[in-house]
Amino acid sequence: MMKYDVRLPIGEECTPAYYLRASGLRTEAYPLDWMIFNARTMIHLFRTGFCDFFSSIAEEKSIPANPCRYIRDTANNILSLHHFPKDRPVADALNEFHDMMRRRFIRLQDRLMNSRSLLMLSYRQDTQEQLENTLLEFSGMYPHLSIHLVNVKNNREMPSAKLRRAQHVINDRLTLTMYEFNCSYDTVHQKKYGLWGNKAMWERVMKEIVEGVETE
Repeated sequence: MMKYDVRLPIGEECTPAYYLRASGLRTEAYPLDWMIFNARTMIHLFRTGFCDFFSSIAEEKSIPANPCRYIRDTANNILSLHHFPKDRPVADALNEFHDMMRRRFIRLQDRLMNSRSLLMLSYRQDTQEQLENTLLEFSGMYPHLSIHLVNVKNNREMPSAKLRRAQHVINDRLTLTMYEFNCSYDTVHQKKYGLWGNKAMWERVMKEIVEGVETE
């Protein structure tokens, strides 16, 4: 079984955090777990210690079924869907949000500085080059860590039961594994898989992460 000291979901939205939790690999909460953001934003936040995280915000239209407001960090283009209840004023919730996220970042930073291995899980449409650049930039801030970045890419043209996997060893500390399958959030897949996309394929990916499956 492959073990990691820290398991970090890195977006671009909530799905990686959900499947880490469903697989028993998410044991702590971190600032970006349930946010929508791009990779450049993530690098900026870690470089600056999250100093401008939701320092400037705007509310956007949310769906009635969600009990929380949609609040955007306008400086960093991050969208929160789950942290600002509709039954509370935004200003009141924002103070608690900042306190909570500050504690989460301090805890995460402590884990990263005192660990040897890190799993990063993402669900992005980025190219191999973009993912490798993200991994290299992040690792530059934590040169003591061995990091395995696992990315799932949605391919609407693939049959729902097919999965592609490719692994790229960047250097002796950094590994990128790219999975590709049909995880579309269209009407057909919502009926078949639920809100979180192609559950069967995601569960296969998570099983391979836990067991340390290598590329064939």
